[in-house]
Amino acid sequence: MIRYLSTNWPVFVCVITAAGFIFARFRFGVSVFQPLEEISYRQQAYKKEGKSEDFRKRMVQRHLSLGNQLITDFHLPAAREEFEYALGIDPVNTEAQFGLLKTRVFEPIADNDYDPDISARKIEQILDESPNDEHAKLFLGVLHMRLGTEQERTIARKFFREALDLDSKCTLAYINLGWIADVEGDPVQACEFYRKANEASPFNLTALNNLAYHLLRLGEYAESAEKSEEIVAINKNQLISYWNLSNALRLIGKLAEAERVLATARGLFSEEEVWKLKRNSVNWFFQTHDDGTGVLFETIDEKRCYTSYSLGATRLMLNDEDGARQVLSGIQHGACGRKALEFLAYQCTLCCRAHPEVEDPSQRLVKLLESISRPSLPLGDRGRDHRVKAKPANAGRSASLDTAATTKSGQLRGGRAILTLKRQRALGGHDKQVRRLSD
Repeated sequence: MIRYLSTNWPVFVCVITAAGFIFARFRFGVSVFQPLEEISYRQQAYKKEGKSEDFRKRMVQRHLSLGNQLITDFHLPAAREEFEYALGIDPVNTEAQFGLLKTRVFEPIADNDYDPDISARKIEQILDESPNDEHAKLFLGVLHMRLGTEQERTIARKFFREALDLDSKCTLAYINLGWIADVEGDPVQACEFYRKANEASPFNLTALNNLAYHLLRLGEYAESAEKSEEIVAINKNQLISYWNLSNALRLIGKLAEAERVLATARGLFSEEEVWKLKRNSVNWFFQTHDDGTGVLFETIDEKRCYTSYSLGATRLMLNDEDGARQVLSGIQHGACGRKALEFLAYQCTLCCRAHPEVEDPSQRLVKLLESISRPSLPLGDRGRDHRVKAKPANAGRSASLDTAATTKSGQLRGGRAILTLKRQRALGGHDKQVRRLSD
C-alpha cells in the first residue's frame, strides 16, 4: 500500500484536492475560481457601462443636431425641446445650454413680441461667444429686414448670405432672400430662392407655399398646382393652399378638379377647429393688379365668402347654374362680397386669357347673386376702394410666412392680425405669419 502510494502520490493528491473543492463548493458555497469570476464580471460591467456611455453621448449629439436644424427652419419650440432633452441626459452639456439660450433669445422675435434693441444686443452676445454662429447671423438679418428700408434690407441680405456660407441648407435664409428679392421687384429671383428653400427642406410649408404662389405668378401653372397639392398632402388644414391650387387648376383648364378642391375647402371652412388655426386666421393678401395692389382678406367671413364665390364661378364655367346657386345661398355678402369678387374677377380674367373658349363667369355670378334676393350687389357699392395700395417696386410681393414683421399690436397669435401696410403688401398669395408649425 505504501509502495503504491509512493508510486502514485500525484494521482492521490489530485483526488484529495478535487474532493476538497467539491466539498467546499457545496458545503460553504466557495469557489476556487471566485477571483477569476469576479474579474470577468467586472470586465463585463465595464463593457456595459462603456456601451451605455457611448449610447448616451450619441443620443445627446442627435438631440443637439436636430435642435440646431430646427432653429434653422424656424421651429423654435421644437428646437427648445431637443436641447432640453439633451440636458436631461447630460445636465452639464455646454452646447445644449448654449442652444437653449439661443432659442430663448430667438423666440420673442418669432412671436413678434420683442424690443429690437434688446434682441440685437443679446444676439451680439451670442456672436461674441461664437463668431460663426449661423443662427445668430440669421436672426440678426431678420431684425434688419423687418425695419423695411432699402439700406436695412441690404444689411439683412449680407447676414443671410453669411448664414448660408456657414450652412448651405439654411432654409429660412433662402426664404428671407426670396422675400427681399420680391420686395425689390424681382419675382423670378424670388422664385429661385424659394425653390432652393424647398430643396433644402422639402416638407417646409412656408417654402412650398411661397414657391407655389410665385410659380403661379410666373405662369408656371402646372408646377404650381403640383406644389400646392404637395402642401395639401402634407397638411390638409392649410386652407390658403386650396385657393392657390384651385386657381392653378382653372388656369390649366382642369375645371372639374378645381371645383372639387374648392368644395373641399368650403367644407373645411365650416370646421371650427380648422379655421381657428393660427395659419388660417391671419391676413391673406392677393395681388390683383400689375402695380402691386390687391385685396386683403382679414376675417374668416371674407375668406369663406371668396371660397363660395370662387366655387360658384367655377360651377358656372362648368354650366352648373343650380350648383352655383346652391353654394351662393346663405352666405354673408356686403364688403366681404366686394373683396371676393374683385379678386375673383382678376382670376377669371387670367383664366379666360389662357382659355379663350371659356366664358368669363364674373357678370353671370353678379346676376346670379342679384337673383338670390339680396338687397345690394356685392360690387354695387364702389364708394370704398378695398384694394391695398402698393408702390410698383413692391408689386405682388409675397413674404415669408415665418419672418415678415407686423406692428406689435398686430401680432399673429390667432384671431385677426392687423398688419402694417408694408406687411400687407408682403403677403401676395399666402398668409402672413410668424409661424410655429406645431399649431
